[in-house]
Amino acid sequence: MGARSTRDYLAHYVLFKGDSLYGDNHVRNRCTLKRQLCILMARIPKNYRGSQPTGRQIKDLLPKVLQGFEKMQAAKLRHLVDAWPEIIGSKLAPMTRIEGFEQGTVKIKVTNSTLLSLLSGPEKNKILTLLRKRFPGAGIAKLHFFIG
Repeated sequence: MGARSTRDYLAHYVLFKGDSLYGDNHVRNRCTLKRQLCILMARIPKNYRGSQPTGRQIKDLLPKVLQGFEKMQAAKLRHLVDAWPEIIGSKLAPMTRIEGFEQGTVKIKVTNSTLLSLLSGPEKNKILTLLRKRFPGAGIAKLHFFIG
């Protein structure tokens, strides 16, 4: 895979596969990542006669690009954690905590089995609907409650 096709692949991934939490922020985040990618994959000047090779390997570029994705994921989790007390309510907020968000699954730690059965049963769809309304671009597919 040459430098040109690598750039096209990564640019496509950044623009179309990256997701975000909010509608307005995702455009800014994607543009920022695209800019970073273009800087990393800067074109070699025309008629270059230097001694350095002109190709770039994906192993040199990928860590920097993935670091940008990790920052976006951390921001998503931070937004979910900040909004959690409003979504779950002031009575249940001290007994629950969001532990992670991976591949569309929000992982929520609860304090006891009674609360686990309450939240996993009748309240699960209500909470999921509220999260989807609050964060429409996050791609929240399911909730996973566990005792901790």
